[in-house]
Amino acid sequence: MTSSLFFKKNNKGYTLIEMVVVVGSLGIIIVAVISTILVTFRSQNKVKANNKTSENGRMILTELRRNIFNGTSKSIVCGLGGSSVSIADLNIGTTTTSLVCRNNNIASNSATLNSSEVIVYGCQNFVTCTNKSGTSEVATVKFSFGLSSVTAGVGTSQMFDTIVTTRN
Repeated sequence: MTSSLFFKKNNKGYTLIEMVVVVGSLGIIIVAVISTILVTFRSQNKVKANNKTSENGRMILTELRRNIFNGTSKSIVCGLGGSSVSIADLNIGTTTTSLVCRNNNIASNSATLNSSEVIVYGCQNFVTCTNKSGTSEVATVKFSFGLSSVTAGVGTSQMFDTIVTTRN
């Protein structure tokens, strides 16, 4: 009878095994939740960087096209080395616009076209002019450049190019 006094089951608490299982399970759940949150933030920063790069690229391409449209095939001169082009704007008079890609920026006479949030690369092939057959007049102007940006440690880069046909 005395042995039953020593081995009487006590149901007033949890065993060590039960505690270890619960703590381990909670640890796994917490790691999974934190991992999901971090992946979400990283994805959000990647989208922001992509949007920043795309918006800058579209704005630059629009401005480059507008400048070429304002000139004519006789008023466009491509610079040596493929990093610049000059356009005499015949709508305004003899004002010349220069579009240049250098020092991680694309610039016109008056301003830098890209924002400070992006870096321009690929300036060595920024502009390529194709002449009309048998003349020195420019038929098409091809612009090509790359932009990169970083948002909260997440970076992205994108290439942009367009071909613009000149007016006669």
